[in-house]
Amino acid sequence: MLLTNSTDKYLQYAIGEIVLVVIGILIALSINNWNEANKIERKKQKLVTSLIEDFEFNRDILKNSTIIKQDSIIAQMDTFFSLTKSNTPLVSVDSLRKLAGGFFRSFSFIPNLTSYNEAVASGNLSLLQNKALLEEFTLFNRAYDDFRKFEEAGFYSFYSGSSWELRKTAKPGLLYGREPAGEISYVEYKKLISSNLAQNCFENSHNLARNTRRRLFEMLEKSETIIQMLKKMQTQ
Repeated sequence: MLLTNSTDKYLQYAIGEIVLVVIGILIALSINNWNEANKIERKKQKLVTSLIEDFEFNRDILKNSTIIKQDSIIAQMDTFFSLTKSNTPLVSVDSLRKLAGGFFRSFSFIPNLTSYNEAVASGNLSLLQNKALLEEFTLFNRAYDDFRKFEEAGFYSFYSGSSWELRKTAKPGLLYGREPAGEISYVEYKKLISSNLAQNCFENSHNLARNTRRRLFEMLEKSETIIQMLKKMQTQ
C-alpha cells in the first residue's frame, strides 16, 4: 500500500510537471507569435505610409502641373486649327506661329514608385494582402507604360518622323516660335501649313497629345483610388 501510494503521488507530480511545461511552451509560443504578428504589422504599416506618400506625390504632380500643361498644349492646337480654317487673317502670323508651338512640345512625367518597386523586389508587397489594391497598382503601371509609348512616339516624330520632315521644309523658326519671323504674309504661311506633310504632322501631334492626356488622367484616377485604399488599411 505504501509503495502504491508513493507511485501514485509520483505519477501525479510527473503529470503536473508535464502539464506545466506544456503550458509554459504554449505561452512562450503565443508570446512569440504575438511579437512576430506585431513586427509584421509594423512593417506593413510602414510600407502603407510610404506608398501613400509616393502616390500623393504622383497625384499632386499630375493634378497641379502635368495635366494642366498638357491641357494648355491641346488648347493651343485646337485654337490653331480653328483660326487657320479661315482664308481671312483673324490673327497675325506671329500669333499663329506661337500657337503652332503646341504641335512641337511635350511634357514628360516620371512617377515616384520607389516604395512600390522596393516592395516588389523584396517581396514585401505580399504584406498588404489586398488583391484589389494589387490590381490597382497593375492598372496604374499599365497606364504609365502606355503613356511612355505615346511619349516615345512623340520623340520619334520630332527627331526622325513627320515633325522632323516638316521642319526640314522651312527655314528654322519659321513654322513656330515666339520670336518674330520677319516678313512672311498670311497667304505664304497658310500655304506652308496646308501641305499634306504639314497637315499629317499636325494631326499626328494632336492625336498623340490627346492620347497622352487620357493616360495621364488614368494615372491620376488610379493614384487617388490607391491612396483611398491604403488609408483604409491604416484605420483597420
